Amino acid sequence: MSAATANPREGAEVPAGAPCLTTGGDYFDGLYTIARADGAGHRTFSLERQKPDADFAPGERILYLLTGPDNAADSSSWTPFAFVKMASDLASGRPFPRVYVWKSKRGTVGVERSAWEVYAEMFDDMVRRGIRRFRSAVDGQIREYRLMLAKTCMRCGRLLTNPTSLDSGIGPECAKKSAGG
Repeated sequence: MSAATANPREGAEVPAGAPCLTTGGDYFDGLYTIARADGAGHRTFSLERQKPDADFAPGERILYLLTGPDNAADSSSWTPFAFVKMASDLASGRPFPRVYVWKSKRGTVGVERSAWEVYAEMFDDMVRRGIRRFRSAVDGQIREYRLMLAKTCMRCGRLLTNPTSLDSGIGPECAKKSAGG
């Protein structure tokens, strides 16, 4: 199974130019880590569908950003900020997924974009279009990023979102224990 059709929970790295889409053109629900190629930072996103009987947005797909510890499984570590809905391309009529940042998370129109809007654009560009280079909003430099699909530690089963841990398949605590430390 190629990375473009693999389940994100299985933990394959998505190669350049290979969007992580299902055959229907929609994103997989799951965990995605976007890391700077130079190792200077990363962000982890979760895309989940609300239960049909949920009090808030039943049946809708919500994009979350991990704002707590890197391997936190509890909901207080994840901040929801956008819906992901299918839209239609005006030229071809083909459906495609689109990220809609919530009004409460948006910046001032025509003045300044919020960090949430930047995160949504980066997620959408990397996952749908396979874009790997972005200009920093802070210093204007173009930086290379890579998309990694989150997975669990092969020793203890905890969630891995840190790029070093994703590469090795084992979390830092388990790595210390395995090394006798």
